[in-house]
Amino acid sequence: MKKILIVAYYFSPCNHTSSERMQSWVDHLPEYDYYPIVVCRNWDISPEVENYHYKKSGTSNEIQYNKGSEIHTLKFTPWLSLTLFDRWSKGFFKFLYKVSYALHRLFEPFLAYQLYSYHIRQKKYIKRLLKENTDIEHCIISVPPFIF
Repeated sequence: MKKILIVAYYFSPCNHTSSERMQSWVDHLPEYDYYPIVVCRNWDISPEVENYHYKKSGTSNEIQYNKGSEIHTLKFTPWLSLTLFDRWSKGFFKFLYKVSYALHRLFEPFLAYQLYSYHIRQKKYIKRLLKENTDIEHCIISVPPFIF
């Protein structure tokens, strides 16, 4: 089987459309003689939790070996804008959140790699994975734009 690396932010069990698309690829690629290796964010938090996309999840990086694929989940710590949204998006501090979010978005292009510590860890993990698996032939990337 040919190995294919799939880099995804959204992946099962997250209930986002992107995660369903990536899961479908992982389910069907082995039928075409591909062995998918997925690197994604950890989603061990329930979708019933309010703003679960913005919550910390996972305590360590984990590897799950399935029939015909492997899933590497990386722990997630939310960055500043997500933390502020979770704390200040309602009530009295809503104005402060909007001001801080506007400033964050204004300076984001200049500080992108410093602000997105998850993506820095993801990039380092992928580099190490590629060194260990020199036989990976293809790559599919499905992450938020302008980040990776």
